[in-house]
Amino acid sequence: MIKFIPNVLTVFRIVLVPFFIYCLVGDFENSKLYAAILFAIAAMSDFLDGKIARKYGIITRFGTFMDPLADKILVLSAMFTFVILGYIPLWMVIIIIMRDSFITILRIFMERNGKTMITSKIGKIKTAIQMMAINVILFYMIILSYNLNEIVQLFNNFSIIYIFMFVTTMITFITGLDYFLKNHKALKMILMNRE
Repeated sequence: MIKFIPNVLTVFRIVLVPFFIYCLVGDFENSKLYAAILFAIAAMSDFLDGKIARKYGIITRFGTFMDPLADKILVLSAMFTFVILGYIPLWMVIIIIMRDSFITILRIFMERNGKTMITSKIGKIKTAIQMMAINVILFYMIILSYNLNEIVQLFNNFSIIYIFMFVTTMITFITGLDYFLKNHKALKMILMNRE
């Protein structure tokens, strides 16, 4: 029974996304607070599925592929919504999407050719910083919804959201480059063998 828990948590994280977005764009009482709670639950499910999988040595093809994909769906859904709502610029999200798409395609290509992608240690830092940036924006949306104008002014005066997202975008780009550099030899071998 335990062996199914990480995959169930991964699917649960994806299922939470539409409810999270609904609360994020909603204009009902405490909607932003509910969005932050749903995001926290989704982030906790990510932590738990990884911890359980490592503790019991549960590694499945589904989990290996779907766990990072579920993270991307959660993060990119949040960021796209922030763009639509006017909190962050589109160019930052485009860089993040291009990086994530590139890594996903690279992973699939390598797996189909019998190679395992070498992961980047700074990739975990990237995920943590993305989650932190989303939480900062959610916090801003909550204080804005409760008319806590002094804190809102502080955020605006110091461009806190922009700075957080700029750092997040740059780290995301750097981790994409790091993944490519760590895997380019294996990729080159695959391409040479296909000729």
